[in-house]
Amino acid sequence: MHSHCLTNHQTKLSEFHIDVSGYSPEIGDELDDHLYLNHAGVNRQFILLTTDQKTAPLLNAKFSTSREILKEFIQKNETQLFALTARDAVAEELVNSVYAVDGPVRLFDIRKVKIEADTTSGTVAEAEALAQDVDRFMREEDAWFDDVLIADMISKAKRTGDVTRNPVRLDLMEFEQCNFWTAHFGGLYVFQGMDHPAVISSGSKAVLGALPIKYVFDTKDRNQIAKFLEYNDLAEPIVKARGIDAAAIIRQKMDFIVIDTAQESGIDLTGVTRRDIRALARRHAQDLPEEFHGLASLLRWAEEGGKWPRITSDHPAYFYTLRSADHADRDSVNMLLSQLSPKTCVNCSSAIMSCSTSPTRRGMRAKNPMWRIFWNASIKWTKLAHALRSSGMMPRWSHLRLHQRKMAHGA
Repeated sequence: MHSHCLTNHQTKLSEFHIDVSGYSPEIGDELDDHLYLNHAGVNRQFILLTTDQKTAPLLNAKFSTSREILKEFIQKNETQLFALTARDAVAEELVNSVYAVDGPVRLFDIRKVKIEADTTSGTVAEAEALAQDVDRFMREEDAWFDDVLIADMISKAKRTGDVTRNPVRLDLMEFEQCNFWTAHFGGLYVFQGMDHPAVISSGSKAVLGALPIKYVFDTKDRNQIAKFLEYNDLAEPIVKARGIDAAAIIRQKMDFIVIDTAQESGIDLTGVTRRDIRALARRHAQDLPEEFHGLASLLRWAEEGGKWPRITSDHPAYFYTLRSADHADRDSVNMLLSQLSPKTCVNCSSAIMSCSTSPTRRGMRAKNPMWRIFWNASIKWTKLAHALRSSGMMPRWSHLRLHQRKMAHGA
């Protein structure tokens, strides 16, 4: 009975896809509400039908931390959740003290996120009550003569099982949320827990108003962002990172830029191989942007011992040469670097992944604004996707990496 426990609606679909939170695009279509588990975009609700959801992505994410919180909760309680979801769905919520984000300043009130969870029939709460009854029965001398207490324990045990041998208890978990990305207000990167804290806006910083943080940048402030990353030790040059093939990564970025330029020029990329990409680079070298030539000079240094290129934050290739350092906020930093490096394929991967070939997806695109946005974005990258697949640079995406579960009607 997917979503009935949280939305008072029962799906009529016999098959649908779900993400890590239990959100389903197909059910969103059915309800005409793609925020049915995320009203106001602050305290996200989720439905666990299976612990396999831990491997799925999070769609319609409003906060970058949500997926990792859900994943960690499932992993920490996997044994209990496996047992609970065998009989019932587990409905949960990511709870903080803010219930509406009506202005950017409200984001700074979100400091901690807690998880509250139980099955749709209240098994966890009832098991806790039964455990308390058992403790009382064992502790009080006259409990043997309390017929009401004994009858109540028997009634609860029929629904929860033997909680003394198989306790039904989910660990209460609380997470700090100091540094995060949010989709609110056009996209903001909030880094509060830094030696040099800042907010970085995907749009114009002018519309944000006064914020309780020292620095506020937008993506046009390249020099300031570069200094912010350096001062907080958040990023490192790819060529200095340990345990990776830096030259291979640079070559791949260069290939992405070649394909992007070729696609923009209307060149047919059907069946293109890596060798073809190299040939395109030689043939159209004068048309390739500065990002390509900056990376080429870095590659010469890495592979051939050439002169160290001076690529400062003013250079278009600067953020292409970086990756996040190894720290807890690396996902948000890599996301920021990806946004500042728009000619690499990393930025179009979500659009490519949404290009499902299934009839269900094609029907959804026709009537769903969310999928139309994905579809319009993916049109630009269709030839690129085929080129990358043909050259072995990207696996085939036959469908979104969601957990698929067949459900009997009314189950």
